[in-house]
Amino acid sequence: MNATNASSYSLYNKYVGVGFYFSLLWMYTPHFVIGLIGMVLNASLVYVTWKCRTTLRGLFNLLIAVESFASLCWEFTYVFPWFIALSGTNLVSAELCFWLQFVPNLGVSVQTMTMLFVALERLCGIIFPIWTKIDRNVKRYKIVLNLISFTYGLVNNFIVYIGILNEFQHKLVLCFLGDNRSTFSKLYSFRVNVSMEVCTVCFYCLIWVQMARGAIKKVKITSTSNMHILKSLTVIIVFVMFGWTLNGLSTFYVPLFKLSPEDTISFGAGLVLLTQVASASNAPVLYVFSAEYRRCFQKAFPWLAKQQSAVSNVVFVGTSSSNLTRRGGQHGQTVADQQQQQQQQQQRTLPIVNQRHVFVADRKNALAGERQRMARELRGEYMPLHGPILDEFTEDAHGLGVGRRSFIEKRVELGGRVGPGKLEQYGTEKRGGDRLNQLSILVEKNGENWANVQVLPNILPNCRCQVRKGNVTGNGDRWRTKSRQKSTKRRKAQTKQRNDH
Repeated sequence: MNATNASSYSLYNKYVGVGFYFSLLWMYTPHFVIGLIGMVLNASLVYVTWKCRTTLRGLFNLLIAVESFASLCWEFTYVFPWFIALSGTNLVSAELCFWLQFVPNLGVSVQTMTMLFVALERLCGIIFPIWTKIDRNVKRYKIVLNLISFTYGLVNNFIVYIGILNEFQHKLVLCFLGDNRSTFSKLYSFRVNVSMEVCTVCFYCLIWVQMARGAIKKVKITSTSNMHILKSLTVIIVFVMFGWTLNGLSTFYVPLFKLSPEDTISFGAGLVLLTQVASASNAPVLYVFSAEYRRCFQKAFPWLAKQQSAVSNVVFVGTSSSNLTRRGGQHGQTVADQQQQQQQQQQRTLPIVNQRHVFVADRKNALAGERQRMARELRGEYMPLHGPILDEFTEDAHGLGVGRRSFIEKRVELGGRVGPGKLEQYGTEKRGGDRLNQLSILVEKNGENWANVQVLPNILPNCRCQVRKGNVTGNGDRWRTKSRQKSTKRRKAQTKQRNDH
């Protein structure tokens, strides 16, 4: 903490040898609590990335996980000072403080460098989209970028340690992160970190300039999913820049206030709270803005998925067992009857989350004109359906009968065509590469009948979906709907009966 460095030595006589000092412990307590919360949030994001490693396998996802792990390490900054104050020691030597703060100091350096790499990766994805998609050296980039970040952190720690040996090896400090830094190490860290933060902000500004140019020319620069991630990253970088900028510049503007040494420490501690909140914001921001991360969080922590009722995911529009084109409500009904019928249907709504789901194609019963409209409106768009549907698809499809290999690999996005094995995208590729014009959701639920539902009408307009009980099997590029399953079972039964006779 730069604001408290100049005041630590003037408080030597106040804190040394006096034992337990409640005001010092009280000043550390908010940082200690927020640090614990930040560690939990950042650890959850790292765990979610590992849990959904088949989905979150891109370079960006790994960089975010590394940045969260570095933030987790940095949140330990006030754990050690809190226990030091609790023990009544209050002050420790600068060299001991360096080793206590070695991991947090390394974490903050890796965090700064990784945020720069995240911005650079997003910018390359906007400027060179084709090269980003076809490049196969992702693993090499992951190793090189992480090695650079780690090396930068070690160099920073080495410079701090050399400064301690040269200036104040045996002096006592309060052991903040930066409280044991020499003048040279502070200037070096300030200049380098500010330069990287400025570059990060410039990269994001260039990204939004490219997005604005695309909007003016009516050219879609990126997909909806990437747009949500970009918004979440922008929010995160605003938090980080605001907190770290105020804290980094405190060396210049805090002396202008002419505060007492104790007030200077309290003011600097308040500034560090902003950086702690910013470092803990990754997981909440990504959960709110990114549907992809939201699904992964719900998969890793099912209690998050239980909070979402089926009413927020699906809206019943009919109760027919086979006709997908039937509309909810009949002509001639009063408004009161329709409202009563809608309430009854909502009570029967299946909870989409925490069930077994799978997407199957149903082209035969598609609504007239729906295919053209969806192809026009949704071409090249990702379909961020809520709930852990996509993630559970990968696990559950292995036990759903014949053709499960093709059942997994024939996943493509609505309105577009991509290669096989793209499990993070939505829809099912039909024979000949036709665009999917209807979805069907399979929900395992005892005692439930067939029902027509509409999935997220604001995201997937005019798409009829089907909720049913049972299993579905795939064979090659063709899919067995309910009628085909019945006919297959009938033929098998007839064949068995003939063989028995």
